[in-house]
Amino acid sequence: MQYLIKIWKIPYVKPTSAFADANIALKKPTKLSSVFEQYNSTYALDGDRSDRSIHGDFICAQSDSVANQQSWWAVDLQNVYVINDVDIFGRTDCCYDAFANFDVEIILPTCTCNHWNNLEEGDKINCHYQETESQKITVTCPSNTIGRYVRIKRRDTVYLIICEVEVYGNPLNSLRESGWRQV
Repeated sequence: MQYLIKIWKIPYVKPTSAFADANIALKKPTKLSSVFEQYNSTYALDGDRSDRSIHGDFICAQSDSVANQQSWWAVDLQNVYVINDVDIFGRTDCCYDAFANFDVEIILPTCTCNHWNNLEEGDKINCHYQETESQKITVTCPSNTIGRYVRIKRRDTVYLIICEVEVYGNPLNSLRESGWRQV
């Protein structure tokens, strides 16, 4: 089993234009806190944002309402990145309240073990709080925001609907550059 141990903080990393325009989250592994019917987490990273309604060909990721549980959606970027921006698209035909009252978090985990169970551990940066209902938001993270996971998490126990997520940033050249090392 491999573990990551933090050994220092990263200095400023200037964005590299080669990756700045590419959606680094596209087709990466995702997870929802719970799944409503067939609307699983992968629908939020299928690359299709042409029609953001459930009744068309495009389908959104949707969590179920579970008593005393905050709904969330997350993507594993499978590498450590400096995250610049996150674009999040909701439905355009209804349910605007399911796309409000959430945080956008960037998470750098403390280990490489069962990653979905360790989202509460590690360094977390809250890039944005979306209080009001919306159909689309663009989140600009603070400079030098470093992480492997992007999580969108409700602050209440209402279900969450996300139709598409795009993450923009630049990969670090190595774990050493991020201030982490494998042991």
